Amino acid sequence: MTHPAYTPAHYLTNGYAAKRAIMRAIAARAAQPGNPLSDVQVLYKLRTSVMEKVCIYGGGFIFEQASGDGEDDLVDGPARLPFERLIVAVHIRMVVSPPDLDMEATDIAVELMGDEIAAMVARDPHLAGGKSSAYFVGGEGDYTPDDASDIVTLSTRIAVDSYVI
Repeated sequence: MTHPAYTPAHYLTNGYAAKRAIMRAIAARAAQPGNPLSDVQVLYKLRTSVMEKVCIYGGGFIFEQASGDGEDDLVDGPARLPFERLIVAVHIRMVVSPPDLDMEATDIAVELMGDEIAAMVARDPHLAGGKSSAYFVGGEGDYTPDDASDIVTLSTRIAVDSYVI
């Protein structure tokens, strides 16, 4: 559902639109059978109250802009569109509890989900919408152990290059 105040003209950043498009594409892939994302819960943002054992959720984003003349400032005049590079975080989170505490198998499952998202971006670099171009720029794998379970998180970063309109 579109927020009533939403308008497709983005004057500050394309970040929110790109994040929405990326998370919708991941949710659509998760709804398809026969891939590592099949039946995985996809959330727009972290909501621990509804989070399942395996979840993919969108994180924050950062952005940098340069004006159309190559200067490191915002739009210099109405004819110049600022170039924007933004980086959107997408997190894959899996909670593993005994007796299923096989960390190598868990790492493999998370890795396969990350590979599937990377393949989606490689197949359709315009999945963030408009005339954008998306690609992976890095990530981080981490563990959060506690007494009852281990939480494995693969945090990926997807860059999106576009012009702000």
